[in-house]
Amino acid sequence: MGGLTAHNITADVWEVLLMIGYIIRRISMGFLTIFVLLTLTFFLIRIIPGGPFDEEVSLPKSVMENLERKYGTDKPISEQYLVYLRRVVKGDLGESFKYDSLTVN
Repeated sequence: MGGLTAHNITADVWEVLLMIGYIIRRISMGFLTIFVLLTLTFFLIRIIPGGPFDEEVSLPKSVMENLERKYGTDKPISEQYLVYLRRVVKGDLGESFKYDSLTVN
C-alpha cells in the first residue's frame, strides 16, 4: 500500500529543497539582471554627448554651476553612480517631471 515510508519522505524533502534552490537562483538572477540594466542605462546616459542643460538658452555660468550642483552632475561619475544606486535601493527615483514639488518614490 502507499503508506508513508522513509523513502517517500526523503524524496519529498529532496523535491522541496530542489524547488527552494531553483527559486533562490531565479530571484538572484532577477536581481542581477536589474543591477546590470541599471548600470548600463546609467553609463549609457552619461556617455551620450552633451549634458542635461545644454539645450537651455545660454545660461550664465553661475546658474549652470548651481544646476550641476543641485543635480550632482558636478561630481565624479563614480560618485554619481554610487549616489544613483543608493537612491534606487531606497526607492527614490528623483523629482517628478509631471507634478511640481513631488518626488517619484
